[in-house]
Amino acid sequence: MVPGIPIDTVLPNPHQPHAEFEEVALQDLANAIREHRLIQPVVVTPEGRAGFTLLAGEICWRAAQIAELETMLATISITSPTSGVRPPLWP
Repeated sequence: MVPGIPIDTVLPNPHQPHAEFEEVALQDLANAIREHRLIQPVVVTPEGRAGFTLLAGEICWRAAQIAELETMLATISITSPTSGVRPPLWP
Protein backbone atom coordinates (compact mmCIF):
# COMPACT_ATOMS: atom_id res chain seq x y z
CA MET A 1 0.00 0.00 0.00
CA VAL A 2 1.22 3.46 -0.88
CA PRO A 3 0.61 6.03 1.88
CA GLY A 4 -0.39 8.77 -0.51
CA ILE A 5 -0.59 9.11 -4.27
CA PRO A 6 -1.64 12.43 -5.78
CA ILE A 7 -5.34 12.32 -6.60
CA ASP A 8 -4.76 14.24 -9.81
CA THR A 9 -2.61 11.36 -11.15
CA VAL A 10 -5.53 8.91 -10.95
CA LEU A 11 -7.80 8.38 -13.95
CA PRO A 12 -11.23 6.77 -13.86
CA ASN A 13 -11.46 3.30 -15.34
CA PRO A 14 -13.14 3.53 -18.75
CA HIS A 15 -14.59 0.05 -18.08
CA GLN A 16 -16.31 1.12 -14.83
CA PRO A 17 -19.72 -0.56 -14.73
CA HIS A 18 -21.31 2.36 -12.84
CA ALA A 19 -22.22 5.13 -15.27
CA GLU A 20 -23.96 7.45 -12.82
CA PHE A 21 -23.12 8.46 -9.29
CA GLU A 22 -25.64 9.89 -6.85
CA GLU A 23 -24.53 13.46 -6.04
CA VAL A 24 -26.06 13.57 -2.54
CA ALA A 25 -24.36 10.32 -1.55
CA LEU A 26 -21.03 11.56 -2.96
CA GLN A 27 -21.34 14.80 -0.99
CA ASP A 28 -22.19 12.88 2.20
CA LEU A 29 -19.15 10.66 1.69
CA ALA A 30 -16.97 13.71 0.94
CA ASN A 31 -18.09 15.27 4.24
CA ALA A 32 -17.20 12.05 6.09
CA ILE A 33 -13.80 11.94 4.35
CA ARG A 34 -13.11 15.56 5.38
CA GLU A 35 -13.88 14.65 8.98
CA HIS A 36 -12.27 11.19 9.25
CA ARG A 37 -10.01 10.97 6.16
CA LEU A 38 -10.08 8.06 3.75
CA ILE A 39 -9.29 4.92 5.71
CA GLN A 40 -9.56 2.26 2.99
CA PRO A 41 -7.22 2.47 0.01
CA VAL A 42 -8.39 2.53 -3.57
CA VAL A 43 -6.84 -0.02 -5.94
CA VAL A 44 -5.00 1.33 -8.98
CA THR A 45 -2.79 0.07 -11.77
CA PRO A 46 0.06 2.10 -13.31
CA GLU A 47 -0.90 4.01 -16.45
CA GLY A 48 1.84 5.62 -18.48
CA ARG A 49 4.81 7.30 -16.82
CA ALA A 50 3.23 9.13 -13.92
CA GLY A 51 -0.37 8.09 -13.58
CA PHE A 52 -2.75 5.39 -12.48
CA THR A 53 -6.08 3.91 -13.57
CA LEU A 54 -8.62 2.95 -10.92
CA LEU A 55 -9.46 -0.71 -10.52
CA ALA A 56 -11.59 -0.34 -7.38
CA GLY A 57 -12.81 2.56 -5.28
CA GLU A 58 -14.13 5.04 -7.82
CA ILE A 59 -16.87 6.29 -5.50
CA CYS A 60 -14.30 7.00 -2.78
CA TRP A 61 -11.97 8.62 -5.33
CA ARG A 62 -14.75 10.91 -6.57
CA ALA A 63 -15.73 11.83 -3.00
CA ALA A 64 -12.06 12.49 -2.12
CA GLN A 65 -11.89 14.93 -5.05
CA ILE A 66 -15.00 16.73 -3.76
CA ALA A 67 -13.38 16.80 -0.29
CA GLU A 68 -10.37 18.45 -1.99
CA LEU A 69 -7.81 15.93 -0.76
CA GLU A 70 -4.47 16.18 -2.49
CA THR A 71 -3.38 12.58 -1.86
CA MET A 72 -5.08 9.31 -1.01
CA LEU A 73 -4.19 5.81 0.14
CA ALA A 74 -3.77 3.34 -2.69
CA THR A 75 -2.86 -0.26 -3.33
CA ILE A 76 -1.00 -0.60 -6.60
CA SER A 77 -1.83 -3.72 -8.61
CA ILE A 78 0.10 -4.68 -11.71
CA THR A 79 -2.79 -5.76 -13.94
CA SER A 80 -4.91 -4.41 -16.78
CA PRO A 81 -7.87 -2.08 -16.11
CA THR A 82 -10.28 -4.63 -17.58
CA SER A 83 -9.13 -7.54 -15.41
CA GLY A 84 -10.43 -5.86 -12.26
CA VAL A 85 -13.86 -5.07 -13.66
CA ARG A 86 -16.68 -7.11 -12.18
CA PRO A 87 -20.41 -6.57 -12.10
CA PRO A 88 -21.40 -4.14 -9.34
CA LEU A 89 -22.36 -5.60 -5.99
CA TRP A 90 -25.29 -3.21 -5.73
CA PRO A 91 -27.37 -1.31 -8.29
